[in-house]
Amino acid sequence: MRQAVIGVVVLFALAVPAWGAEERILIRPGTVPTLDGRVELAEWCDASGVRFCAEDDFEIRVLFKHDATFLYFAFVYGENAAGMLVMPEIGIDPTLDRGTAWATDDWWFHVSGSDCEAKGRFDVYSACAIDHGDWSGVPNFALSNNPPPINQFEIRIPLGKLGLSVGDSIGIAFSVLYGADRRSTWPFAASFEAPATWAHATLERAAP
Repeated sequence: MRQAVIGVVVLFALAVPAWGAEERILIRPGTVPTLDGRVELAEWCDASGVRFCAEDDFEIRVLFKHDATFLYFAFVYGENAAGMLVMPEIGIDPTLDRGTAWATDDWWFHVSGSDCEAKGRFDVYSACAIDHGDWSGVPNFALSNNPPPINQFEIRIPLGKLGLSVGDSIGIAFSVLYGADRRSTWPFAASFEAPATWAHATLERAAP
């Protein structure tokens, strides 16, 4: 496992895009990973990735790819000295309309003690479940008073849920919640509240 994580770190070093006024990324086609909450190099070596910091506390790395049916994401965190729970989130603007506020077709996905989703807004916990049937985030925190921290998550979201096809472009932001009420977001200069500041992502077609 340690070797796999080290390999993923090396992969990120090669795949991180340059900072800019508008981040642009390619979500490339790749193999189907096993969603078990263990980010193995053999399953994710064909993914692209970005990295960002949660202030000065720890580093977050996000991998992403697709198989023409699902989007796949992996979040990997460094150790944080306070042992805080860190919860991954993804914001998706499927029509790339880049509004200054969330539009009715923008999606929020959150993983913690269960998997939560909302359309048109975020931080809404009325639609949370361990198994949504169509999308999944693993693992979930143990339902106890002091669950142990988790530093690797895998998430799978169907393109059909978002109304997407290969070749489409979307707006996307990655975020983590931690501590009492702290949030850190990629792109670096983005606001999770404003899709206009998110990255421009294209679902790359497979080579013929």
